[in-house]
Amino acid sequence: MSETADDSRADAPGSVCQAGVGRPRLRARLAGVAKWALVALALLLAARLIGGIGWQDLAARLGAARWTLLGLALAALLLRYAVWAWRWRLAVRRVSAPPPLGRLFLMVVAAAAVNHLTPGARVLGGVLRGRHLARADGGSVGRAYGSVLYDQIAHQAAVAGVGALAVIAAATAVGRYRTAALIAGAVAAAAVGVALWLRRRAGAGGQGIQGGGDAAGESGTSSDRTRGRLARFLAERAASGGRARRLFAHGREAVDTVARLLGDRRLALDAAALGFALSLLYGLALWTVFAALGAGPNFFVVLAVVAVGTVAGAALGTPGGAGTTEAAMIATFTVVGVDRLDATAATLLFRGLHYLSLLTVGSAALVVLESGLGGRRAQAAAAARPVPAAAPADP
Repeated sequence: MSETADDSRADAPGSVCQAGVGRPRLRARLAGVAKWALVALALLLAARLIGGIGWQDLAARLGAARWTLLGLALAALLLRYAVWAWRWRLAVRRVSAPPPLGRLFLMVVAAAAVNHLTPGARVLGGVLRGRHLARADGGSVGRAYGSVLYDQIAHQAAVAGVGALAVIAAATAVGRYRTAALIAGAVAAAAVGVALWLRRRAGAGGQGIQGGGDAAGESGTSSDRTRGRLARFLAERAASGGRARRLFAHGREAVDTVARLLGDRRLALDAAALGFALSLLYGLALWTVFAALGAGPNFFVVLAVVAVGTVAGAALGTPGGAGTTEAAMIATFTVVGVDRLDATAATLLFRGLHYLSLLTVGSAALVVLESGLGGRRAQAAAAARPVPAAAPADP
C-alpha cells in the first residue's frame, strides 16, 4: 500500500508539469487557428470587394498611372526608412558610438525585409538589427538590442498616436463629427492620464534626490519591479531555446538600456517628432499614388486608412500584412466614400511599390551586412568617436 502511495506521489508532479506545459501549447494552437481564420476572412472580404470590379477596368486604371508621381511615391517609401534610421541613431548615440547613418539605414531596411519574410517570428528582425549593430560598433549585444527595443516601442507609440489623430481628422473631413468628438475625448483622456503618471513619477524621483528619503526608494522599487518583469520575460525567452536564446540571455543589460532611454525626455520628444514624420511619409506615398491615378481623396482620410491597414496587417501576422492590410484599406476607403475602383487600384499599386522597394533594397542590404562589406570601416569610425558614459549602477 505504501508503494502505491509513493508511486502516486511520484507521478503527481510529472502530471502537473505535463498539464502546465500542455496548456500553453493548446492556447498557442488555438490562437494560431483563430489568427488564420481571421486571415481567411480578410482574404474572403478582399475577394468580394475586388470581385465586383472588372479586371480589364482595373488593368486599364493601373496602366494609366503617371510614372513620375509613382517615382515620387517610391522615393517617399525609401526616405521613410532613412528617417527611421535617423530616429534609431538618436537612441543608439545615448548608449554607444553609433555607426554612420547609411549603415544604420541598411540595418533597418534589412530587418524590415526579414520581418516581412518571416511573419510567424517577427522578433527576428529586431534580433538581427541588434546583432548587426553590436558587430558594427564592437559593443555589447544586450546594449545594442536594448536600443532596438526602445526604437520598437517608440515606433508603435508613434503609429498609434498619429493613427488616432488621423482618424479624428478623417472623421471630421467626412462629416462624422460625433465620432471625431468621441475619439478625441478618448485620446485626450489617455494623454492626461499618461502626463499625470509621468509627472507623479518625476515628482517622486525629485523628492528622492533632494531629500534622499523614502521617495527615492519607492521610485526605485517601482522601476525595479518594471525591470524585473521585463527581465523575467527575456529570461524565459532565453530558456525556451531557439536561435535567439543567446541574445535574450543579455536581457538584464537590454532592460537597463531600455529603462535608461525611456527616462530621456529629450529623446522622447525627438522620437515622437520623427515618428510623426515617418507616418506622414507613408501616407504621402499612398496619396501620391492616388494622384498618379488621377484621384484625390482627402490626405487625412488616406493617413487614417494607412493606419487602419497597418494595424490589421500587424495583428493578423500574414507575410508583411499581405491580404489583410489590402482588404482593410480597400474596405475602409469604400466606407468613407472613395470610389471602389480608385481605392482598389491605388491600394494594390501602393502595396506593390512597398513590397518591391523593401524586398529589393532590404535583400541587398542583408547581403551587404552579412558579408561584412564595409564593416571594418564602420567599426573604425565608431571606435574613433567617444562612447557615452554608462548609466549609474543601481544601489
